[in-house]
Amino acid sequence: MEKLVFVSTSLVGEGNPATALAVGNLIEKAGHAVERGLLNLSAIPARLFHRSMRTSRHLGQEYTDHSEGLRRLAIPVLGALSKIEHSLRFRQMFTPTKSPRMLVAVQEHQLGGYSEEKLKKSFPGGRFLVIPDVEPKDSAVKLMRDLGITPIVWNEQAQVRLTDLGFDPKLVAPFLPKGFMNGYSDLGPLSPRIVVKTSGSGISPIHRDNLRQALDVLGIEYKIYLPGEVLSQGQKVKRVGPLSKRISEFYDDIVSQPPTLLISPPSEMIQVGSVLLQRGTSLCPLPPNGAHERVNLEWAERMGLCQKLLNPDDNMLISRISHQFGASKSPRICDGIGTTSIVEALGLR
Repeated sequence: MEKLVFVSTSLVGEGNPATALAVGNLIEKAGHAVERGLLNLSAIPARLFHRSMRTSRHLGQEYTDHSEGLRRLAIPVLGALSKIEHSLRFRQMFTPTKSPRMLVAVQEHQLGGYSEEKLKKSFPGGRFLVIPDVEPKDSAVKLMRDLGITPIVWNEQAQVRLTDLGFDPKLVAPFLPKGFMNGYSDLGPLSPRIVVKTSGSGISPIHRDNLRQALDVLGIEYKIYLPGEVLSQGQKVKRVGPLSKRISEFYDDIVSQPPTLLISPPSEMIQVGSVLLQRGTSLCPLPPNGAHERVNLEWAERMGLCQKLLNPDDNMLISRISHQFGASKSPRICDGIGTTSIVEALGLR
């Protein structure tokens, strides 16, 4: 029986939208109808904050040290804005129904304006929150408990933590980059190159220039994915088209040619790296922003997934990148991750 699944997220950065697109793709491939709620209104203030945080060292450190407190203050505002946009663009999704309609949310802020009763009546087929990071943020844990939402996680550490907190989480196989390819066998062979994936909110111009100059000196093939352009040796190409197209192009690139070294913040790229490890890709993390990225980094280090932290301000940046490029990983299946497809976990087979 075909079900209607509402996959909703805020268009902040690229991690949450990429997750929503990937999950929606997997559900559609299983033969179910997907309505994608990609929210712009609540994204405006969040996007401005994240951009300033990513491009300012001081604000970035403040966010890392006090991120949970900032989220608690932001949820009522962002939740109200999301509710307004839901009512304007997706009113039919939030009317009471007896059909097995299902909610799959990515990023918790959008749910801050709802009650558990309202969500139950609108989505009797189930209400889920997908966690792209290693663990959910504390603000997400509180909202899931208050609203009776089931968490979906891709690693055993999150499963254990949430079970201990009284939830019944669904442990699934990584959905990034799975949702952008037909199957894990579609990963191409390891490519002798470096890919830098900055945050969807950007990177400071100084760090961007430091990384590019170091990679130019090394002479290794590289690409630096910025929000609006892709840099390579002697070239700068605009990333054009809607966000969904730009995200798909990035994943097409790393799936078809997994890089020897993937440099990125310890964001949802930790999940991606757990899959690319099957081809021997090494993760080289940039400094974390936010407590959730610290958790991501610690997990990746324990799993042997990443090289040492790379500081773009380091005077030895060239030699450090060269060393990490040469310290290749042996291809293997990453430990501590789920194996059940998210489609099966949602009961959509």
